[in-house]
Amino acid sequence: MSDPLAPGGGDFLRNMLGDLLRLIRTEGPLQWELAFQLATSVAAGDEPDPNPDPIARIRLEELSAIAELHVADVTGMLLGSGGSGLKLVPTTRVEWARRSLEAWRPLLDRLATALTTTTGTTSPGSGSNAPGPLGFGPVAGTERASSEADGGPTAATGRPTGDEEAMPPDPFLEDADVLKGGRPAGDPDPDEVDLAGMIGRWTSAVAPAMAAMQVGSVVGHLARRSLGQYDLPLPRTSSNEIVVVLGNLDRVAEEWSLPTDDLRLWLCAHEMAFHAVLVRPHVTKRLEELVVAHVRLVRPDPRDLEGLLQGIDPGAIPGLSQIIGDPSLLGEADYGPSPELERVRAQLAALTAAIAGYAEYVTSVVASRLIGGHAPIGEAMRRRRVGRGEGERVAESLFGLRLDQEDVDRGATFVQGVLERSGELDLARLWVDEEHLPTPAEVDAPGLWLARIDLGASGA
Repeated sequence: MSDPLAPGGGDFLRNMLGDLLRLIRTEGPLQWELAFQLATSVAAGDEPDPNPDPIARIRLEELSAIAELHVADVTGMLLGSGGSGLKLVPTTRVEWARRSLEAWRPLLDRLATALTTTTGTTSPGSGSNAPGPLGFGPVAGTERASSEADGGPTAATGRPTGDEEAMPPDPFLEDADVLKGGRPAGDPDPDEVDLAGMIGRWTSAVAPAMAAMQVGSVVGHLARRSLGQYDLPLPRTSSNEIVVVLGNLDRVAEEWSLPTDDLRLWLCAHEMAFHAVLVRPHVTKRLEELVVAHVRLVRPDPRDLEGLLQGIDPGAIPGLSQIIGDPSLLGEADYGPSPELERVRAQLAALTAAIAGYAEYVTSVVASRLIGGHAPIGEAMRRRRVGRGEGERVAESLFGLRLDQEDVDRGATFVQGVLERSGELDLARLWVDEEHLPTPAEVDAPGLWLARIDLGASGA
């Protein structure tokens, strides 16, 4: 049998994987240069991405100053830091992608580490080992306990217990109960075994690159539709600047026949309302904990990648670029219901719904003061959420965050329930400390939340 890693040896797929293994050099859990390159390439696309007009930049700064005063009044929060106020900064799509990656870098490094390292926990149905790089570790069901009766070989190593010199097994062998001489019992086709093993080694070696491609692809697609920086409600590094994609904003104004200044003013209030909540340390901490926990519990199924790679047409190399650059092509591991995953998802959904509902309330109050009839803008934003793009859908899979119209409505109902029962002063207590963040049950029953925080206050 020819060496699949030798130039010219084996079939097309072996040659391709062997070449990639030689070229890839990885340092750290995520290759940032690759992430930036892919994000900016996807963000640029084939459409013009002109620099913002200087006059529009000045006008946006003026509207930012007006909106900040009113958002601070409604929330009771100090929005800026270091003695400076907030301001919205217009950018191109490419610049939005670059700035977003930089702002999310601390969190994305944590996510990439969770994706590319062993967590030390047991995934449902996956035996004793935790997920490998990018989730492409041992396939569920391939690791069986060794026979206590005869001291036979373990499924994880393919060697007798205690024999530390034998070669490690191929992680993609579906049946590795007995290995003799480095080959499975039953003498399967050596070419098939070698190919499966190479795919396993390749997916482990390229984990940091795959993580970078996933992140870069998501951020690039988000840049093509995002208006501000909180369309995806991820915490960012602290800054008094809020980046907006002026070209995307003006396109929405044109498509919906909305007055440009009204839409810009609405966006100022909306982004500042999100910012007021997401810069609070305990909110950032809780949100990041849940996002990282979600990444650890949800990972692609390695068999999906194997099938995709084997289906590549040797004459259509762009097919490989599409597969590794589009994380939506990789499904999640199907290990059946996981109570822990469902718990994390429920808490994430509740927290983001409460944040979104509160931001919508603040935005509505400010818009009523400054714009008057803002119903057409609200309807346009609702339609945009209903018709979310690829970036938003893939981001949901990668980060576990959902912020569609259903979630916004859920949060708005919670906020309205608090206001009806207790008023604005108790609503402001929502973000005072971590103990006041609502549980999933409380988001759906605001009376429960009010009773709990009132009980806590009386107990103190």
